[in-house]
Amino acid sequence: MGDAPELILRYWIEARDLARLETLLAWLDGLPPEAVTGDARLCLVKATTLQEVGRIAEADRWLEAAARGATGGSLLAGPASVASRVAASRAINQYFLGDVSGIAETARPALELEEAGSDYWRSALLTKFGVSVFLGGEGRIAAALLDEAVTSSEGSGHSLALIHALGWCDVVHAEIGEADRADRMLDDTEALLRSETGLTEYVGMSMAHVASGKLLEGQGPAERGR
Repeated sequence: MGDAPELILRYWIEARDLARLETLLAWLDGLPPEAVTGDARLCLVKATTLQEVGRIAEADRWLEAAARGATGGSLLAGPASVASRVAASRAINQYFLGDVSGIAETARPALELEEAGSDYWRSALLTKFGVSVFLGGEGRIAAALLDEAVTSSEGSGHSLALIHALGWCDVVHAEIGEADRADRMLDDTEALLRSETGLTEYVGMSMAHVASGKLLEGQGPAERGR
């Protein structure tokens, strides 16, 4: 098996950003089963990749395996706890299932654990928690959380996380009447799309289209015709 697990852990974010999700799953499937089930880091990578291809029930099982295999050390990179990273993935599952109250119940305590954690996992928690707060009717609080999610995503080097955070940030700022801020964030989104290939097909990109529609809706006929 050699260095294969460490190579996967080193390159999994890059593979996801290149939309090579099935390739990443094939890498994991190529390892001996006990090598994955016995390593909380690999279990979590498998769970979060399965989420992105819509296999939510399977992702849940791998999250349970991650929790069982954790030994209390660092899961991927940075000082965040295993518990917060598993919680981040559970919040993502709840997001895909539309469980708004479940997201809040999972993400809020996990963010307390993730105060100094790695940017990727904190950005995932902030985005999902921000979405749940927005859908709960607290637009300005949600905007602050999603602004922080964008900053954290930028630091993570994970383009999929960033495009998702930007999209929801666009929507929320447009919804609370901050059109100039939403316009600037749409410009940031377009710049990211120009610099990264393959992001236009990502489901998170849909929120940028929603934000663009909201901004057009708020303009008068003369402005829309320009």
